[in-house]
Amino acid sequence: MKSYRLLQLIFVEYLQGARYKKRTIEIYKYVIKKFCYFLEKIGKKDAREVKEDDLKIYVKKLFHKKSIIFKKPFSTSTIKIAIRCIKHFFEYLYIHDLLLVHPFESFDYDIRHIEKIRNIFSQEEINNFLECIDNNHDYGERDRAIFELIYSSGLRISEVTKLDFNDVDFGERMLLIREAKGGKDRIVPFSEVALKFLQKYVQGSRKNMMVYCKTDDAQKALFLSYRGRLKKSGIYYRFKEYIHKSGLSKKNLCVHSIRHTT
Repeated sequence: MKSYRLLQLIFVEYLQGARYKKRTIEIYKYVIKKFCYFLEKIGKKDAREVKEDDLKIYVKKLFHKKSIIFKKPFSTSTIKIAIRCIKHFFEYLYIHDLLLVHPFESFDYDIRHIEKIRNIFSQEEINNFLECIDNNHDYGERDRAIFELIYSSGLRISEVTKLDFNDVDFGERMLLIREAKGGKDRIVPFSEVALKFLQKYVQGSRKNMMVYCKTDDAQKALFLSYRGRLKKSGIYYRFKEYIHKSGLSKKNLCVHSIRHTT
């Protein structure tokens, strides 16, 4: 039987050939590498020896482990992603005759009993959050436009950072979201309130920031910092800052909570 390392390389070649996104492939590589290391550690050095119970044990271990980066337990959604990656990997091995059986074909480990509930904002809370953003300076002007747009249109943070100026139809109040979830483009409307703050940002602080942003990507980006296209980490940081400033104490609020609130 081929080694786990070789099987992983074969699978990654398949993902690349199937034109999976680079970020998605990196997630697959990380998850599968960790699972294969676990299998070797428990003595399953041959993929043909792997059983459904092995994945059940691994999933239970994940619930008690902490993320190295964030120093907190893995979320249920993260564990579900890991399960999907592992199942896809073994499905590929089975379909391409590298395994006689798919050990996880009927795997349906019930983790709903510990599913975390993602908190959402009440109407008063989202109003307080948005109103605490001081839009009388460049960053505040930009941030108010961003969060009003997320709230108005239920955008994902990755969709916000990928927006170009030409993706906005100010007259019709429409956004072109390129390569949204599933790799498809979509068009979404946004509110008059979001339009007001977006126009203020475009006519004000975006022009100020563009003076310092010389790259082609920065020149076409809708949301900027003084160093170029705004990154997701920048939005996460500002979100936490405004949550603290607004005095909201509700747990498990994150940027994605605004989308769920919408």
